[in-house]
Amino acid sequence: MSILENNFDAAITYMKELVEKEKSNTPSEYYIGQVAYNEKSFELYSAALIPSSTGKVTRNMMNDRYYNLLFVTKGLDNVVQQFRDKYIFKVAQADISFALYQAYRGVLTSNNGEYTLKTSFYKPGIKDSTWAYKDVFHYTDLGHFLCWFNHDEDYKEVEIQAESDFIKQYDEYGEF
Repeated sequence: MSILENNFDAAITYMKELVEKEKSNTPSEYYIGQVAYNEKSFELYSAALIPSSTGKVTRNMMNDRYYNLLFVTKGLDNVVQQFRDKYIFKVAQADISFALYQAYRGVLTSNNGEYTLKTSFYKPGIKDSTWAYKDVFHYTDLGHFLCWFNHDEDYKEVEIQAESDFIKQYDEYGEF
């Protein structure tokens, strides 16, 4: 298993333990999750669950620079799944963004102005992650680049074909 997959599993395990600890406290209708993690390696630094009667995130929580992921759930039973879904989405977003950057760098340094990046987004240690890649393409600006991607359904084999139009498009949207 890759370091990224190990970090992902460790984060899920930590969140499960956090939920178990919280079960011994007075139950709340909503919980706000605050998570601090390394955006490159997905190593979890810390996480907190804050009981809430309204489920509203305060301005202080939104402006807290330490935490880089917030989520709200109704009840403790949904915490781990919601966290897992958000974390998988962030992993997929980072994978696609990095692959696009690699393709961009490759075409810039190619001799003929064309470049093909062959990669894989498949992570056998993270079950059911293909939906996240589809959602990243569907819900973020990274979807503007889907036309450059050839891939199988599970993203095991991904090929990005880049050329001068790709460079223009990448420059227009900027770094992700």
